Amino acid sequence: MGSTELKLDFMSKRSQMKGRIKTDSYKSRWFKLTPTALFYYDGKITTGIGKVKGQIDLKTIKVIEKVDGEGLGNKQNVFQIVYNDPNKFESVYTLYIVAAHAKQQEDWILALREAAKMENAQFSPIYHLGVWMYKQGKWSCCGNFNFRNKGCLPSFCATSKNVAREEAQRQSSRDTENLKVLALFEYQSKSKEELSLKKGEELEILSSNLNDDWVKAKNEDGWYFKDISRAQAETILESNGQEGCFMVRDSSRQGIYTLSLYFKPDKKSDGEVKHYHIKQSGNDYFLTEKHKFLTLPELVYYHKHNCAAHTVNIDPKELELREKLGSGQFGTVHRAIYKETTEVAVKTMKEGSMSELDFLEEAKIMAKLHHPNLVQLYGVSANQRPIMIITEYMRHGSLYSYLRRTKHHLMKKQDQLIDICLQICKAMAYLEKNSIIHRDLASRNCLVGDNYVVKVCDFGLARFVLDDEYTSSEGAKFPVRWASVEVLTHQFFSSKSDVWAYGVLMWEIFTCGDLPYLGVENLDVYDHVSKYGNRLEKPDKCSDEIYQIMQKTWQEVS
Repeated sequence: MGSTELKLDFMSKRSQMKGRIKTDSYKSRWFKLTPTALFYYDGKITTGIGKVKGQIDLKTIKVIEKVDGEGLGNKQNVFQIVYNDPNKFESVYTLYIVAAHAKQQEDWILALREAAKMENAQFSPIYHLGVWMYKQGKWSCCGNFNFRNKGCLPSFCATSKNVAREEAQRQSSRDTENLKVLALFEYQSKSKEELSLKKGEELEILSSNLNDDWVKAKNEDGWYFKDISRAQAETILESNGQEGCFMVRDSSRQGIYTLSLYFKPDKKSDGEVKHYHIKQSGNDYFLTEKHKFLTLPELVYYHKHNCAAHTVNIDPKELELREKLGSGQFGTVHRAIYKETTEVAVKTMKEGSMSELDFLEEAKIMAKLHHPNLVQLYGVSANQRPIMIITEYMRHGSLYSYLRRTKHHLMKKQDQLIDICLQICKAMAYLEKNSIIHRDLASRNCLVGDNYVVKVCDFGLARFVLDDEYTSSEGAKFPVRWASVEVLTHQFFSSKSDVWAYGVLMWEIFTCGDLPYLGVENLDVYDHVSKYGNRLEKPDKCSDEIYQIMQKTWQEVS
């Protein structure tokens, strides 16, 4: 039933870029509506449907409405689908589709609404007729400054237009608690107590009485303090005592800005001030690699309205560290007892070895990943330095050590080697489904527990290494022997590069821990693999069928 075709058309779609508007980011696609989902495919109108590029389950849809195309480069006949993505955590996306003509637009809107109703979609009573304009930081239809604002107009399903309008007004009033005005003239301040004005600049009025000759106001850069030291910043923020209060100031290092933020780890704790360097790359400013901005005001606006995700925070006092289990690229690992009852593994991160803000932003997502063959992330201890990562404890250590230790026994147990491969394959398929790239899949990053259970660990952690070449000051080498051609050439990681690494891991398993490309120096691996097209040879105890699978994983991406 799910594959029955209700409607098929050739239209264009805008790339879903989480709010960034680019008038040239459109692609033509075949769209097919079924009773349960909307699919879109590549292909041409002359050649027909190609490969499926994506789908939206109808039951996840919140909005199906027309769009004013002014914010999309004045495109005509645009409609929108706002939906939750079931394969990703806490995500709401908007797909903009451009129909060829008004009738096609109307037909698709009606067909989608009817099909989604049959799937019990929970429609929103309000929506935005316009789009979110990233550079201006507001909705094009109503001027609201909150990206998460749900709407300003009643949707087709609103049971009462008046109720819907009231809801939109409540949303708007929550987002604009203080009066905002525009400066009509230029004004140069004559003292520190006065505020210089630029014509056309937006100001937020903080005074309650507007009849006074002077009122308190804040411009868009009210968070910037030029000549304030670290100690002064801490004094000001601590005296304010408000969670989330912040300032941007000049760092002691010339040309660098620092964000100073006051926060409370929990309601019972005293607040503290943390300082983060605002990094620069070319013309971009950023705190985390994921979110880069052309100006400081854009950076501040985004992080005011999109705070970094909180993850489970574990009090280090509840951890009793036991014996050291090992050390590596990121730090030292100990066995520990959590709350006097639970065995855990605690990884103490080397200070300066990773981008902490980037990691903490992703930690919430990582903690929500649950699979029988993934090492579970329980939480982090982030209120002190160095950061500690707390995971489940795997009694028999790394798969690499296990393979070397039991080589004589395992070489006679081909079924067990295949089972290890299958367990890891299931974990990697789950990571790919959740859009997680491992980047460092190898036997050293898999752990063995009781009853021959194997689990993948450190998934995605390599993303947060600060060294561009993934080489620590202590000489740990970039994992070139597990790297695909595109990683060696362009340092481009994807699920396909994870597939390549999985093939090398299979080779490790069937050799019980031999070094890939033994006899080839690290610096020569690139030429050996990419230039001369060499691949790992078939292990002695490996069947032709298994080796053929390995070879398929080592095909270059065209």
